[in-house]
Amino acid sequence: MATTITKDGVAKMLKAVELLTKRQALIGIPASSADRGDGGPINNAMIGWISEMGSPSNNIPPRPHLVPGIEKAMPEAIDRLKKAGQAALGGKLDQVEAGLNEVGLICSASVKTTITNVLEPKLSDATIYRRQHRKVKKAGDPSPHHGTMPLVDSGAYLQAITYVVRDKED
Repeated sequence: MATTITKDGVAKMLKAVELLTKRQALIGIPASSADRGDGGPINNAMIGWISEMGSPSNNIPPRPHLVPGIEKAMPEAIDRLKKAGQAALGGKLDQVEAGLNEVGLICSASVKTTITNVLEPKLSDATIYRRQHRKVKKAGDPSPHHGTMPLVDSGAYLQAITYVVRDKED
């Protein structure tokens, strides 16, 4: 007579599915890293919003980069979410969380790539002049395009783009 041992993984699976449905990957600039450290009147999150949407009153045209960057990453991000869903059905909690982190990495990298590729609309001659002739030079960008690339001046905004995985808010 053969003995069959069956392992009930339903509880583990339900816990993993619950984790997947209650957690989210958020891409952008978390409040904890929004400060620029320069004592300026606005933080990186506000710079991102103004850059994405534009500010007609300040003569700043929109330079969309966050939404397009995430949209470009969606096929790969969806693939990773599918794998996280399969891991959840297998009760693999660690793979669910890892999948959400992969989505965050993929999307934040895509946003950064989009930022460095935003070339239009070009900066005004006045903005380029101010950037290149300010008394205190911004450190960290030895690029030959320093001061001439839209969305990239000191690199602080670009470096602030990241992701967080956290519980969804009700």
